[in-house]
Amino acid sequence: MIILTALVVVALALAYSLLASPVYSSSADVLVPMQPASAALNPTASQAPALDAQRTLADDLQFAQGDAVKRAANKVLGFSATPTISSSATADVLTFTAKSGHKAEAARIANVYAQAYIDQQRLSQVDAYTQQVTALQSSISDLQAKAAAAPAGSPEASALQQSVVSLTQSLQQLQAAKQLVAPSGATAVTDAVVPTSPVSPKPLRNGLIGLVVGLLFGVGLAFLAERLDDRINSREDAELSSGGLPIIGMVPMVDSWKNPGETHLALVEDPDSQVSEAYRTLRTAVQFLSIDEPKQVIAVTSSTPGEGKSTTVANLAVSLARAGHRVIVMSCDLRRPRLHAFFADSNDIGLTSVLLGEVPLASALLEVPDEPWLRVLASGPIPPNPAEILSLDRVREVVDTLAEAADMVLIDCPPVLPVTDALLLSRLVDGMLVLASARTTTKRDLSRTYELLQQVQAPLLGTVLTRVPAGSGYEYGYGYGYGYSNDEDRARRKDGRGVERTRLADAAVAAEATQGRGTPMPRQRRHPRVDEGYNWPLEEQQSANGDHIETSREPR
Repeated sequence: MIILTALVVVALALAYSLLASPVYSSSADVLVPMQPASAALNPTASQAPALDAQRTLADDLQFAQGDAVKRAANKVLGFSATPTISSSATADVLTFTAKSGHKAEAARIANVYAQAYIDQQRLSQVDAYTQQVTALQSSISDLQAKAAAAPAGSPEASALQQSVVSLTQSLQQLQAAKQLVAPSGATAVTDAVVPTSPVSPKPLRNGLIGLVVGLLFGVGLAFLAERLDDRINSREDAELSSGGLPIIGMVPMVDSWKNPGETHLALVEDPDSQVSEAYRTLRTAVQFLSIDEPKQVIAVTSSTPGEGKSTTVANLAVSLARAGHRVIVMSCDLRRPRLHAFFADSNDIGLTSVLLGEVPLASALLEVPDEPWLRVLASGPIPPNPAEILSLDRVREVVDTLAEAADMVLIDCPPVLPVTDALLLSRLVDGMLVLASARTTTKRDLSRTYELLQQVQAPLLGTVLTRVPAGSGYEYGYGYGYGYSNDEDRARRKDGRGVERTRLADAAVAAEATQGRGTPMPRQRRHPRVDEGYNWPLEEQQSANGDHIETSREPR
């Protein structure tokens, strides 16, 4: 997100730079005198203080930005233009900067405005001197008239004559200063020249600015997205949402499995694929869960529909069966059953048929072609009240009977959040696995699922992450494939009886790991391809009183 955001902002900055019209800039400098013209007539007078000099420059800047200069410049230009006028902090200089889409026009605007300021400044000073000269001349005329009316030789006449002489000297100085306004006024120091390159746009500068802004914006978006993203994106997210329960297994995402209407058995379609190895790893983890305490009946559920629950149950069942375990997979999803589609086309006979007494339990178990150690109990016809059906004691009897006949019973449960079926089934099992789909299941849903299961004291085992994206860092544990390029390499993995060594080894390891630890697994492990004479106790039981459910132990 950070990289894409930065690239987008840089692209926008470069596009603007390439599409925007060029702008040229040119400047003219004008020196502003800090002393009035009259100071040249009196060299002994004290110089103006620094504060007055700053005030004079500020006043000149304000005058340059006034309407008089603007009207004079626009009259010469023939159009309205507004350059930028600034004062120097180190010298008594005003700078006129003009920008335009044409090179020559930018220089002309700056020069015209600078000259308009010089002319208007001189005119304003000349007007000021003219008004003072006129005022002095009027005062001198009044004094002369009074002196002529006074008695000759009188002190009053002498004083008036003295005043006339003093005002006449001041008048002469003002007239002389008026003549010095032009040479001592503001002068152009640097004329504006025609620029050779535009000041904007600048692609390189804009691109660098866009890169910095894009990176900062991208980091902000990434943190915001991370903050707002409630999906399970890592193992840590799943563990935190589950209250610290471990991750039992991780199943990678398969692009060809995106159609929800299709069913796939990875261990049958491609036994050497990464997803097949992931299910073998999950099988091993489930086997080791039974080392200290038997876990013979395991239910698999999820938070919401569509998280790969039935697919995981079917593939795990095949993996356990091929490791030498008698496995019965049972569909308790009486609302949207899908498990039967992995092994058979029909769901006409199943759990509900047994509960209604229509068929015996042994007859309801479906055999799986090429998998003699695997049996399937479909859901059967969908009832109108699934929750009430699953709460019956006869369901417990069915589960107990299946547990007597098999080494492992896997139950496909409905999701937890939409319905209460999985909560009802939790009292019948030794352990429950909760599925979470990477980048799909939300933390809130998974946390709520575990909260509900803990409220009914469900025997929680952990979480299975499904649809883990390849290359995301999740795939440790199934990253080593079993693919071989030719028949010669594949033959190296088989013993003299044609049984793949990896699967024989898996069965041997499982038998050795569980031997003597009180697990319900068979004492002798026999691979179906080696010895097809497998004993299913349930198939040998017969009911004498017409009851189709038999059990030799107390309810679980």
